[in-house]
Amino acid sequence: MKWRTIFILVGILCMIGVAYVAYRYYCSEYVGRFRLSDYEDSMGYGFDYMREIYLGPIETAEEAKAQGEQLWREMEPGWVVDAWRPFGADFDQENQVWKVTNNSFLPFSRVSPSHVFIRKTDGKVLGFARELHGVLN
Repeated sequence: MKWRTIFILVGILCMIGVAYVAYRYYCSEYVGRFRLSDYEDSMGYGFDYMREIYLGPIETAEEAKAQGEQLWREMEPGWVVDAWRPFGADFDQENQVWKVTNNSFLPFSRVSPSHVFIRKTDGKVLGFARELHGVLN
């Protein structure tokens, strides 16, 4: 009887943990942090990245994700971008820069950017960075 009760309690705790992780990943407005300096050497990949792209001020993570998605849609077919959901957004407080990340772990997206960097104040696209097997290129 004791083991059965313990087993049930552990099962309930595991389900609560899974529900919490799913909420954090899919439903919350959680905004992570990053340092722009970690990515500066790898930025520059993307479509015509030398042109000046200004998207306007971006105040929230949801706005940053929507703008990042639009940029990727200019570079890739829509079905590829749809497969990259959910998008994530991190913020560099010191430099006031958003890093929007796609979920491009699929094999056909190895040459596509994983991150787009957008300045918060005016929406200037600072660049793209991509990762191949966890290494920034």
